Amino acid sequence: MTYITFYWDTWAIFGDKEIFRMIQREDYKGKTWQECCDESARCWDWDNSDFVKGFENNVIETNRQLNQIIVNQNGEELEAPLEIYVYYNNKVEKLKRDLGDGN
Repeated sequence: MTYITFYWDTWAIFGDKEIFRMIQREDYKGKTWQECCDESARCWDWDNSDFVKGFENNVIETNRQLNQIIVNQNGEELEAPLEIYVYYNNKVEKLKRDLGDGN
């Protein structure tokens, strides 16, 4: 079994120009690292409802940017090799193109 953690810089901009930032962690497990990346990529248009809970009426914008991918190998957390970042980014871009939102 493979375990991968994605760390995201997330932010929300509110109507009063206040900005809220946080690090978001998403954990995935699968038979391969590709399976973990595929599952994460399917969430490229992320659900931000928990992020702004209670402030939905005052939110102007939310967004996130990938900060780091960590691979758990035998209980040790290591920075993912470039190959995993490239695979993940290519998968997200393909999903966006397939849905007609290639921005």
